[in-house]
Amino acid sequence: MTSSLVSFVVGAFLYVLSLACASAPRTTASPAESPTAATEFVDLRELSAPGTNLERLLAICQPYTSSNFTYTAEVAALLKGTRVMVQGSPRMRRADVSRYLSGVLESNGFACQPVGAEHLRVVRIVRRES
Repeated sequence: MTSSLVSFVVGAFLYVLSLACASAPRTTASPAESPTAATEFVDLRELSAPGTNLERLLAICQPYTSSNFTYTAEVAALLKGTRVMVQGSPRMRRADVSRYLSGVLESNGFACQPVGAEHLRVVRIVRRES
């Protein structure tokens, strides 16, 4: 091939590539970082699996709450030993996951305590005093 033919082929390829890129949908953040209409609802169906415990519940819900959960080894043992199951629909609004999680923890004798700087969103899980 001559250099002018190579230049033409490369130029045509770049032109077609730029058209394809221009017509592709634009995204600025992943769904986990920026909720969109498609991610407004979350499906917590895996909570319906037999044997799901509170520690697993925390792990499943953590990405939707933007919180960083922490707890002692003693509380971890209690969380692992407490089985949970979703009642009703496992599909819920992303904005409701924190309230749901807090309610499940409280109904099982635990409490959420924000600790440290607010922007870090650290939440300590503790055994609620009777």
